[in-house]
Amino acid sequence: MDNFSILGPQFDFVVHTGENNRGIIYRAGFIVTNIEEHPSGRVTSLTLNDTHIVNVYLPSGTNNRNERENFLSKDLPFFLRHRYNQLILGEDWNCVLQAKDQFGSYNPSPVLKTLVTDLKLVDTWENKHGNNVTFTFHRQNSASRLDRFYISEAYTNDIYNVTVIPTPFSNHDCVRLSTITETLPPLYGRSYWKLNNSLIQRHDVKQNFNDHFENIKHRVQNSPLSIMQK
Repeated sequence: MDNFSILGPQFDFVVHTGENNRGIIYRAGFIVTNIEEHPSGRVTSLTLNDTHIVNVYLPSGTNNRNERENFLSKDLPFFLRHRYNQLILGEDWNCVLQAKDQFGSYNPSPVLKTLVTDLKLVDTWENKHGNNVTFTFHRQNSASRLDRFYISEAYTNDIYNVTVIPTPFSNHDCVRLSTITETLPPLYGRSYWKLNNSLIQRHDVKQNFNDHFENIKHRVQNSPLSIMQK
């Protein structure tokens, strides 16, 4: 968990430290309750203000279909027992609900479909993009939209945008769900620095930068450093 210190004080996190070290990162200052984790690390859940967020990672592969269905019907409901106004349910489902969301062998989940229907949830991607499919998982001769967020039907107006971001270090792409909220807590303490872009339009700033850069370059060229170090 020490690896997440790079996030800085603006964020807190709940991460399972077992084999499946997945979790939830949230902005510091939010009131968070009902923090729970499945022993396997396949589910992390918490209630943030009046929104219940559940992060799910289901077993993968056609051979694990029964294990996946059993997990959805027996384990996942435990994490949905809390009272909430809004539910956000998402992550890596390793299955789909419609054939259009999978290229290759069709791997549907009847239990997940029933769960989504009974809880009156909406697929956030389809809410914003309709039938336009962007796969999030890629492997040689197959591709799927395995990574999805579901949200309570009554709160679809809070969906600002849903985007898929290519991730070079994984065979899964990142799915980013942006929602509208009026309850962001204030942030205090150390923050990130961002250059004021308007400064680079000023002649004096550009001249100072050029002078400074030329000075550094001159010192480096006349130093005993190796070519690689230079």
